[in-house]
Amino acid sequence: MEKLKDEFKNINEYFSDKSIVLYKKTIQNYIKNKELSVNEGLAQFKTENIGSIGSDEWKELIIAAKSFAEIQYDNVDLYPDKNDYCLLCHQSLSKEAGLLIDAYWKYLTSNAEKNLTEIADAIEELNDDLKELDTKVMVEETTLHEWLVENSESTFKTWNAELKSIEGLKKQILAVLKSKNGILK
Repeated sequence: MEKLKDEFKNINEYFSDKSIVLYKKTIQNYIKNKELSVNEGLAQFKTENIGSIGSDEWKELIIAAKSFAEIQYDNVDLYPDKNDYCLLCHQSLSKEAGLLIDAYWKYLTSNAEKNLTEIADAIEELNDDLKELDTKVMVEETTLHEWLVENSESTFKTWNAELKSIEGLKKQILAVLKSKNGILK
């Protein structure tokens, strides 16, 4: 019975008012820093030639390009240099292209982008912790389950209803953490 109390206590910590506020604030911080990132840096990259600037895919491309540049040179600050070639198409880099690549690197290291990355990592950690939370503490065919059904059916039904409610809340929170849209009731 003590083990069951500990399991319920652990589950309740994930869905306490304090935890719900933490989930909401983390998502709100993500939204705020995403807007800051767009306002502080992404506007300079907008062009009619390429769509989806600022999307997750675009950002992954820029991060991958920087990583690739880092393995090409001992000192990442050496790329791009005035006589360098594009790492993707192998054509000579114009002065404008070199400046654009420099701007990409600066964008990736900006405070808004660093904060956004840290918050995204925190959201991922919250998501992983919540996914790993086992809410199935009333396992059928256990002694406790059978005893409750036989001797205290109302307690069993109450606990079972609460666990189903918690499982629904868990799914809702996981969906919000995944979408990062901040809609948590």
